[in-house]
Amino acid sequence: MLDVLSESRPDWFFNPDTKNGLAGSFVCVSSGLDASIGDTRITASLSQKPDLAPYSAEDISQFASECDYLADVYCSNVKPSERTRIGFRQFYEADFETEELANQWVMSLNIVAPNDSIATTLESEITNLSFAMTLRAKQYGIRLAIESGQKNALIDRGDNVATVRPHMLSEKQKEVLLQAEKRSAWIKRSRSSSVTIDLDSYVEQPDDDVLVGEFIKKANRETYNKLVEVVEAGKQ
Repeated sequence: MLDVLSESRPDWFFNPDTKNGLAGSFVCVSSGLDASIGDTRITASLSQKPDLAPYSAEDISQFASECDYLADVYCSNVKPSERTRIGFRQFYEADFETEELANQWVMSLNIVAPNDSIATTLESEITNLSFAMTLRAKQYGIRLAIESGQKNALIDRGDNVATVRPHMLSEKQKEVLLQAEKRSAWIKRSRSSSVTIDLDSYVEQPDDDVLVGEFIKKANRETYNKLVEVVEAGKQ
């Protein structure tokens, strides 16, 4: 399998797991895609910096093509007895000035309605909201999770980004973090809270004719794009 990758796609680099000659991680220098091979599955991921626009349909199509290629190479060489799951997971993050505004936005979606009397009884206040649901579409399943909370701070390290939790830092560390953020040209410094929407589209026990790439494009078109419309409408 590794010989096939190195010959047909020299832009894919492999970092082997020393405990298992087949398992390990890949990185594609041309597309920025990360992939990994485990004992029972192969995964691929792509991350966008927060100052850039969301991935377009063309970006998703290219991602789908890369996933098709990896799946074909893997199945042709490893020859698994069956496929148990194909999944396409996307994250959408909306930033807010305060935790209160983030929670208000979650409630404005009319999906979850917290019981304020619980916080009152416990002499406390609501700091974050979390909600998840599983749905069944015509041909695949969907798991949707929404959570508000304090936004992790981002540290620009040049080629990659490190994340830290501000509430766990000392006052001196917070000052160092603030100076690091000020030096960054792209990190959003003014927003302290966020809402994360986690959308997982999947098909279990897929038929042999279900192509990975086609499923990714279908899930993006039929679920993520429609969800973004709802999200953007709720922010207005």
